[in-house]
Amino acid sequence: WASERLRTLGLETEREARVDPPVAFDFHGQPVTFASCLQDAGLDVIEAGRASEIPAMDRGWGTAELHTLMQDFAQASLAVSAWELHLLLLSKSTREGLLGVMFDTTAVLPRQGAAVFAEEIRSIQGILHDRKLIQTIVHELGHALNLAHRFERVVGRADSLSHMNYDWRYRGGNARDEFWANYRFQFDDDEKSLLRSGPRSVVIPGG
Repeated sequence: WASERLRTLGLETEREARVDPPVAFDFHGQPVTFASCLQDAGLDVIEAGRASEIPAMDRGWGTAELHTLMQDFAQASLAVSAWELHLLLLSKSTREGLLGVMFDTTAVLPRQGAAVFAEEIRSIQGILHDRKLIQTIVHELGHALNLAHRFERVVGRADSLSHMNYDWRYRGGNARDEFWANYRFQFDDDEKSLLRSGPRSVVIPGG
């Protein structure tokens, strides 16, 4: 026995000016963060590179700009497949209602970065913003680790309470309150199995 974490994941976060960082969410007396959600799945999260502040963009960010933005500010290497991810914590997208995206799907080394639009999330009325922000960050980082949406037909788990489901798609829709009432800040067991012991080339960013 060496560790309860099976893989180590470096995470470099670049944050747009005036965007507040996510804070822990109190879940039954325990503080939950996006890092603790990944640690629960068997990934020891450490800092990679050096965090940078991105100048504010009042008009919002276009999806096509995000890969270049990641390249401009990344300190950790993007040149090889590695257990490192780059998170862009931005204010908003030029696409109304977009909360987050894994943007580098067509790159030579794909799945190295994701963006989350924090102020777009914080502008939603009637939700717990810290909880939604954590879930969205883990959701997009999950995509970068090659996890699919649970509601997709090929997966067939619209009833999933995983980070990788959409609250508004839960159980076919119109069950958002039920989703959040039962959400436990976890991946499903088959997702944990992939993250912990799936083939390296399938899971690793840039693979």
